[in-house]
Amino acid sequence: MLTYNEPLLLLGKLSDNSWLYVKTSDGLDGWIMTSWANLGGVNLNRDDHPVQTPPPTETATPVVLEGIEGPWIDIDLSEQRLYAYNGTQLVDSFLVSTGIYRFPTETGQFHIDVKLRYSDMRGDDYFLPDVPYTMYYYGDYAIHGTYWHHSFGTPMSRGCINMDTGDAEWLFSFASVGTLVNIHN
Repeated sequence: MLTYNEPLLLLGKLSDNSWLYVKTSDGLDGWIMTSWANLGGVNLNRDDHPVQTPPPTETATPVVLEGIEGPWIDIDLSEQRLYAYNGTQLVDSFLVSTGIYRFPTETGQFHIDVKLRYSDMRGDDYFLPDVPYTMYYYGDYAIHGTYWHHSFGTPMSRGCINMDTGDAEWLFSFASVGTLVNIHN
């Protein structure tokens, strides 16, 4: 398993730059989606990164709801991924952290009720000031940026959808009040 900010050695890529073949600091090698890597300073259009084949196969098929126009959000709890759609077209996807066993994320179809650039969140045993890019969709449940952990891909929350703050900023701009949020296993 990769850890946040772990340096990777680029060994190769697919010709469309959608997947990278990398080696970890532990010496393990494998494929990673390009969108999961920070490519600061890496130019994938150079020829010094050999093209690897065969490409990896997707492990999950995103749910595409028919008949929806405009932006909407799909969250797959089993994959810990959030998919941003415009109609039936996938626009982007992100690793997220959803609710832990004791505080599961509710499944169903919801709509974003409130968008706040910053929101204080508190419970009986926690206080998180200035949680960025918060979009409430069901009571106290929200999609929001997360500054207190970087373990995306693993359930970590009390039912909310935790995102990397930069990803949450993008989604905050993409979605509006009323945007559909479809959450499933």
